[in-house]
Amino acid sequence: MKALLKREILLNQSFLWVVLLMLPFSYVINVGGVPVVVGVMVGFISGLFYYDEKSSMDKFVVSLPFTRKEVINAKYVFAILFMFFIFVYVLFVDKAAHYFLDYLHHEPFTISSWFMFYLISLIVMAFLFPFYIKFSFMFAFIFQIFAMMLGPVALSAFVYWLTKKQVFGII
Repeated sequence: MKALLKREILLNQSFLWVVLLMLPFSYVINVGGVPVVVGVMVGFISGLFYYDEKSSMDKFVVSLPFTRKEVINAKYVFAILFMFFIFVYVLFVDKAAHYFLDYLHHEPFTISSWFMFYLISLIVMAFLFPFYIKFSFMFAFIFQIFAMMLGPVALSAFVYWLTKKQVFGII
């Protein structure tokens, strides 16, 4: 597992550098907040499987002393840890940007909103990972884009339906 995690770190280090350098810049140009978090999430999930598709990793894994289950578990563990550290960095940069830059229009992240975004990203990853594992990268990527566009609309329609019908006693 340690070797697989190291492999994931090496493959995704370019994405890490992009996030580390571009996140503060996005706050300077007043684009920080939720759009940046969503962009990081979309980029990370697709990037996690992009290199495997390009290098035909599924064929190579058969020759290694790892099972497919261990490779997938390593991806999940890496994604959880990586997103946690990225979200901590987002929280730190957001607090620093709101302290030093007085022209930001969006509200700063609170611990509860930060935790909510982190949990949502974990739910999205848990939903999208099987598509990347089972299907081709391009199909899963297109599905991810449509899910990220239509998911919030469907969720808000469902919540509206729940409140309109007063299901479960919700007013």
